[in-house]
Amino acid sequence: MKTIKLNIARKIALGFVGITLVSFFTTLVSVYLLQTNRKIDKNICNIILPIVETSKDFKVMVSDSRKLTSNWIYMPNENEKNTLSKIITKDFDELKNKFDVILYDNTISDSSKQFLTTKIEKFNALIKSEAKITQLLQNDEAYSDDVIIDSAINIFDNDVRKSALELENQLDSYIIYENQNLSKVQDDKANSYFYISLLQTISLIVIFSLGLIAYYYAKKAVINPINDIKKIILELSIGKTINVDANSLKREDEIGEMSKAIQNLVVGLNDKINFAEEIGNQNFDKEFQLLSKEDKLGYSLLNMSNQLRKLKMEDQIRMWASQGKIQFDELLRAYNESISITCDNFLLRLVKYLNVNQGCVYLKREKNGETALELTSYYAYNRKKHLSKEISLTEDLVGHCFLENETIHLAKVPDDYIKITSGLGEAVPTSVLLVPIKTELNTVGVLELASFNVFEDYKIEFIKSIVQSLASVIMNINTQAQTRMLLEELKDNSDKLRNTDERKLQNLISVHDKQALLLIQEQQMLASMQEITIQYENLKDKEAKYLLEIESYKNKLD
Repeated sequence: MKTIKLNIARKIALGFVGITLVSFFTTLVSVYLLQTNRKIDKNICNIILPIVETSKDFKVMVSDSRKLTSNWIYMPNENEKNTLSKIITKDFDELKNKFDVILYDNTISDSSKQFLTTKIEKFNALIKSEAKITQLLQNDEAYSDDVIIDSAINIFDNDVRKSALELENQLDSYIIYENQNLSKVQDDKANSYFYISLLQTISLIVIFSLGLIAYYYAKKAVINPINDIKKIILELSIGKTINVDANSLKREDEIGEMSKAIQNLVVGLNDKINFAEEIGNQNFDKEFQLLSKEDKLGYSLLNMSNQLRKLKMEDQIRMWASQGKIQFDELLRAYNESISITCDNFLLRLVKYLNVNQGCVYLKREKNGETALELTSYYAYNRKKHLSKEISLTEDLVGHCFLENETIHLAKVPDDYIKITSGLGEAVPTSVLLVPIKTELNTVGVLELASFNVFEDYKIEFIKSIVQSLASVIMNINTQAQTRMLLEELKDNSDKLRNTDERKLQNLISVHDKQALLLIQEQQMLASMQEITIQYENLKDKEAKYLLEIESYKNKLD
């Protein structure tokens, strides 16, 4: 069964409902009691009091008629005769009409109706007997007749006096009963008003108590927590961090939700502070959890961390490339007499510096008037595709790289292209890179590298730059070798001219031609040396520029 959470709004609504129910109940009971009192007042005014008053009049009329009838017989008096005649002819009819109006009301009890009806009929019979007496003694002559007087006395004694006294007693009893009933009804009415007053008093006490309870609860459960939350928000607004009361976090109402939200805010701010400190310490690998998709500050910190990480990586790459360039320049300056030794040392240092698995250097060779690529240096290299150490320019990607004079990067190597041999067996590399060994004017060979890792762009650019220096050194070594060969040939020709006079003239002509050719080659060598010097100066300028950029980024990070 799902439980209903009583949040603040529901609790306040529940309190108002309680107060409303109390007020409604009080009002309902009060209205009921007032309606009851109204009915009681109506019953008293329309039934009880009229019955009592009319019954009293009825009793007086019975008593008066009895006395007047007796006086009519024994002490004739004209006024009393007139009064009795009026009772018989008029007053009794008016009394019956009053009783008819009263008895017409449906609220009167059946017993009262029956009692009064019986008594009226009895008095009606009594009136008839009295009327007989008044008819017998209608004039003075009748009073002188003893027989008539005896007859009248007999009627009075037998039919009037006894019945009248009995009727009077019964009416007295009925009047006493109705008065008691009236007192009871009036007591009920007084009690009803007392209950209304008591109910109103109790209702006021209950409502006042509920108000005090509501105020106590509101102060304890709403006002005080809101003031605490206000204090926390004010402290957060000036940069302080504070923990939220654990008890407020357990609440299932709006205060609990606000406390949890503030706690999450505090935790998020602490995480952001720690993350910013890690960024300041150049620890860009620190994990950071966003509060939500709307956490703009978190996104800004992540973007700043990513930008600084990118700058740091770029700085590291520039530092790595600059240090590598310096190392390879020193290496090429140290080994620049033999092409084979230079390429071996260059390739060994390059494979270790790049942390690749194997590599080789192909250089251009002129043989029988044809140009081919010869495997000059290799490191941990086992070619399955090429058994010979020479490659035609028309075959393989190496020849294609040389002819096109463009770098080739294979991120997915065919299974039959090349395999790397190690103590664990043979495996196909993940990536192969072919770079032409060239200067701005000439291409002298191809560098091929194989690795289980893909070559990054910055490594490819670094390889291109140092391979250009290798090409310049190789061209310089070739130029120096050609110069030494020409000088030796010139020396041999000079010795032959001293020993043979006849052949001197012819040799001089040949020497002259060779000297001319030597001068041309020397000019070419000087041009190449100038080109190498210019490239070396450009590389030094780039290196100085890289160092300045590195220092600038270091200052920014600091």
